[in-house]
Amino acid sequence: MAAHRAWQADLGAKLRLKLAAVAALPAGPVRNAAAAPDYSPFPAGRGVWTDTPPIPGFEAAASGEGGAARDAAPKPRPRGRSRK
Repeated sequence: MAAHRAWQADLGAKLRLKLAAVAALPAGPVRNAAAAPDYSPFPAGRGVWTDTPPIPGFEAAASGEGGAARDAAPKPRPRGRSRK
């Protein structure tokens, strides 16, 4: 809970600093542009950063085409009693 409160306090401090920076701008179109929300979409072709390198054969296994990752994955076991 303490980590969550620290995260909230940090986020609140950043928001207060942002609002103070916008208020410090001269009145007019510059301040209005800075205060307006930006709803422009992210670039569609941007890459996604990951902490690990790609896993060989993962996309083929995920798409159902087979691959080394799918063949090496353990098979799921049935749960519960079998009905005969």
